[in-house]
Amino acid sequence: MKSAHGVDWTFTNIAGLFLIGFFYDIIIASYFMIPIVLHLWITNELMYKPKWKWVTIIVFLFILFILLFTSIVPADFNKDLKKAVTIYFIVRFLIFLLLLYSGKNFRIKWRKTVLLADFFLITFILLFNSISEWFFWDEFSTRYNFIAVDYLVYTNEVLGNIKESYPVVPIIITVVLVAGSITFLLRKKLTRSPEVLPTFPKRTASSLLLLVVPVLGYLFVHSNTRKFSSNEYVNELAGNGLFEFGTAFIHNELDFFKFYKTIPDAEAFAIMHEELKTPNSTFTTNDPYNLERN
Repeated sequence: MKSAHGVDWTFTNIAGLFLIGFFYDIIIASYFMIPIVLHLWITNELMYKPKWKWVTIIVFLFILFILLFTSIVPADFNKDLKKAVTIYFIVRFLIFLLLLYSGKNFRIKWRKTVLLADFFLITFILLFNSISEWFFWDEFSTRYNFIAVDYLVYTNEVLGNIKESYPVVPIIITVVLVAGSITFLLRKKLTRSPEVLPTFPKRTASSLLLLVVPVLGYLFVHSNTRKFSSNEYVNELAGNGLFEFGTAFIHNELDFFKFYKTIPDAEAFAIMHEELKTPNSTFTTNDPYNLERN
């Protein structure tokens, strides 16, 4: 709606816009699906049985020993990353011990709670992103790009400007309420899976099949796939904001000629010739694109 005046409303453009956009949406949805797939895949009661609980404890202790007391995982590469991984495994070990001595009924309630929390968080992120994309498009008439990545780098400055320009608190409260309502309405369907789990081989087969989608998306889907039209608004609308954000974050690029006003090279070099001309020097050639002087 914001850019309707700039869109070339042909059948090819409209069909491509929605079909390609839907394709990118599926790829992004597959990324957000990963934590829920992993949660349901690795959920099992086997590790809490008398024989296997000691195997699990030994595995956890072995991993923690490697992280805390050896240099197999070098801290020099990224100290914060190693610290985060270490904290993660410590927390996971403590959760395992809690669930081990709390009984099966408590474990089922725990899994339901974690699943609902995952779903709420994903719903919140997607809803909040939709609003953020609307404001970003309103200002730049484009999907997320390296400007959005800069927002993360210069967080203090940007957050100050955002708070002054937009009603951040009411937006967050609204998104929380909507995400919470959606989660509440779907809670019975969501929490049914931890109660009656398929066998581990069946879960493995279905999980691997689902996880293939984000892997293939990461390897073979690129931002240029959306650029099918001569109309730039159509190409932007055919993309996905989160996908473009990831692309900009990885490649660290911004199209200069797209976002900055330019003039023809001949005119630019003519201006430079005039600016560099002095009584005591001459240009070495008559080439209008050569700025060397004697």
